Amino acid sequence: MDHDILQTVIKKFYRQHDVFNIQFDFTEPTKPKCSFDRNSRKNDSRDPILTVYDYTKRKDAHKEALNLVHEIFAKPIDLFGEHLAFLYLIKLSKNSFYLVFKFHHIIVDGYSFIPIIDSLYNIYISTKCPSKTLSPDKDKQGFSDSPRSYFNEIQRSEKYEMSKRFLIDQQYWQATFKDIPDPLFVKKALDKKGFSTVSKSIDKALRARLTQISQESNYSLQKLLTAALLVILCRLYGKERIVIGEPRHNRVGKRQKKIVGMFSGVVPFIGQYQSDMSVLDLLKEISLLQRQTYKHGKYPLTRIIREVKASDLRDRTLIDLVVNYEPSTNAEIDSEFVYSRAHRIAGGDGSFPLKVGLYDYGVKTPMVLKVDYLHAYCKAEEVESLLERLVFVLEQISRTLDEKLSAVKLLFSEEAHELLE
Repeated sequence: MDHDILQTVIKKFYRQHDVFNIQFDFTEPTKPKCSFDRNSRKNDSRDPILTVYDYTKRKDAHKEALNLVHEIFAKPIDLFGEHLAFLYLIKLSKNSFYLVFKFHHIIVDGYSFIPIIDSLYNIYISTKCPSKTLSPDKDKQGFSDSPRSYFNEIQRSEKYEMSKRFLIDQQYWQATFKDIPDPLFVKKALDKKGFSTVSKSIDKALRARLTQISQESNYSLQKLLTAALLVILCRLYGKERIVIGEPRHNRVGKRQKKIVGMFSGVVPFIGQYQSDMSVLDLLKEISLLQRQTYKHGKYPLTRIIREVKASDLRDRTLIDLVVNYEPSTNAEIDSEFVYSRAHRIAGGDGSFPLKVGLYDYGVKTPMVLKVDYLHAYCKAEEVESLLERLVFVLEQISRTLDEKLSAVKLLFSEEAHELLE
């Protein structure tokens, strides 16, 4: 990839997406305001900062670059600062580099990386080889190079809060959480802050079985992962109901799927465990609950939490855990002009005690299970044990969905053997 052309591409990219020129005012935290100067597209005053590092002469350029990337993400973005987006170009060799995006989640969500990667690729090709420019109907994602307005979407969202639909959604969530299940996690250490991440790669055999049973049963990998966690956590903690959050990209139609911005949210539902159910029964129940909440998913989670009695959320959060499956349709690009792969670096945002994700970035990249956990609620050894047990249960689910929940094994053979002695 041509580094000089890339600089031009990045400038064009910023001009296409107005999210980088939106200014936020948090003077009143409960009523943040935003503004957008359409003339700002004509200059670079609000462009994300581009920092270039040259590691071409480093002995172990890839390793040192990855260490730098982790240092970059370890430093939080100042919400009240001038910039909420930063870009880093780390040169590894003449034809290899890392292009690192760092955005505050208030302006960019995970789904945005689909239009980001497609947009950058299309602009690069049209700049380097004008005769090869992809027309909208030939672009595999259906993206064109026309500007997409996130500011317009913000204005539409404000209209929703004044609508009848808003009141219907509000009544639904008030009724749903009138009786909140007992918490799965409570604060164990009030003085502990921050979060950590543990991860484990899924081997090829398990990945193939999970993909196959998902396709055959027509239940997504997210639902399979949710079912496995419900079985483990309800049985380990002696619960029948827990509050689970499901991330949703909240983009309706092709237009919104082309826009870089923050649309995504977490929609809660109350998962229920009954020992005489089969895994397939549990999947049907999860699917039904998610369909019900989907109708009311536009209602902000912050409002749901605000309207729950404060006494009910003492030393706990409303949502016990968030379960996510994150595929990326364009994580890998292999063409005659460029080869690129996307990697997820950042961890959780510190909003939930436990966040479990299954990340699938293409056949050449291992599928990975990641668990982000808050130190105030969970201990490292507990989370590491949960991760190992989760893979163990997924192994069983991947072979059959007819097993009764009570028959799903939670103990490894060595543990079971010790109990018998």
